[in-house]
Amino acid sequence: MSDGIDILYVDSMHEKTHVEKELMGWYPYMKSGSHIFFDDVDSRPYRRGQRKDNFVVESKVDEIRNYVTSFFYANEDELYLDMVFGSTGLAHLRKLSPKGTIPEEPANVDRRANNIVNMLRYNPRALVSLIRRK
Repeated sequence: MSDGIDILYVDSMHEKTHVEKELMGWYPYMKSGSHIFFDDVDSRPYRRGQRKDNFVVESKVDEIRNYVTSFFYANEDELYLDMVFGSTGLAHLRKLSPKGTIPEEPANVDRRANNIVNMLRYNPRALVSLIRRK
């Protein structure tokens, strides 16, 4: 481990706080070019009527995916991110920065509200289309 870690596979407790501890704890030991994998980032199988229908797990998986995405955005100059959807999903971060790098804490990604005011502001045609359907 003195040379650094090449691969980290996070598939333990399905709790955002646990995934956060794993990532923040091991990240400084990861070498440049190393790979970090996160299992279970696709909540579709857990949604209502799907094969694993489970609201609690669906919510936890969504939290994990959102955390991994937020972590990427906070450190995007040091990482590549791929996500594979299907079954229960897999996220893959490839670290570009050297061993010893301390990551930035993830921040929430601001999203615009999906409302009429923003439709008028950014896409008035969508609002007209919505009105015509009624």
